[in-house]
Amino acid sequence: MDPEGPAFDTLLKVQFVTKAWPDIQKGVQKDEEWQNKPLEELVRKTQQIYVKRDEEKEAQLAQTLPLDFAVHNIPPGN
Repeated sequence: MDPEGPAFDTLLKVQFVTKAWPDIQKGVQKDEEWQNKPLEELVRKTQQIYVKRDEEKEAQLAQTLPLDFAVHNIPPGN
C-alpha cells in the first residue's frame, strides 16, 4: 500500500478515530463528513475534545473538594 495514496490516508483516519477513546470517537463522528476531512483537522478536533474533557473533570473536582472538607471537618489549607 502506497503511504502517499488516498487509500492509505483513509485507512489511517479510520484507524485513528476507531482506536480513540469512546468520547473522542463520538465527538469526531458527530460530523458526518469526518472521513473527508484532512488528518490535521481530525487531530485538532480530538485535542479539543480531550481538553474539554479535562476541564470538565477539573470543574467537577473543584465542586467536590469543598464538600470533602466539610464532610470530614478538615479546614481548607491543611
